[in-house]
Amino acid sequence: ILAQLLKLNGAAHLTVAAPAGPKLDLVSHLAADEVVPIDRTDSQYHRERLLEEHPRGFDYVIEATGSPQLCNEALQYARPGGHVVVYGVYPANARLNWSPYEIFQKQLTIVGSFAQTHCFDRALAYLESHKVKVNEMVTHTFALEDYGRALETLRSRQGIKIIIQQS
Repeated sequence: ILAQLLKLNGAAHLTVAAPAGPKLDLVSHLAADEVVPIDRTDSQYHRERLLEEHPRGFDYVIEATGSPQLCNEALQYARPGGHVVVYGVYPANARLNWSPYEIFQKQLTIVGSFAQTHCFDRALAYLESHKVKVNEMVTHTFALEDYGRALETLRSRQGIKIIIQQS
């Protein structure tokens, strides 16, 4: 949904870096101009590849994983004068190790983002107009009595959005 909203609101070129799988396939189909499959176990390789392919960096870096380690790396992907948006949900005790000098030197703007209740009307309008496509995100539907299978599907990262229906 976030990728679609970014495109609808003016992102000229959208690069999404995420683990390979159904979510990355879907974002490639729905919104991204470029996808970079990453492996969580070898972030160094992917970091070098992204920086090699985009040496100026990105205007906006949106860290949506909730991983403090990846959030720590977000500054290096932003271009001078760029923005870093901290969008993921992180553990309450998580801490970051950002260089104030790098923020100063690159003239970065860092923004935190949380649920915005004043945007519900606009969100509903996007859904009603089908500008934001959500039906393709639902990959599995389970009966309530099969919630165990639903949770296993979620844990295995085989699904994107899973619906549990009451019989």
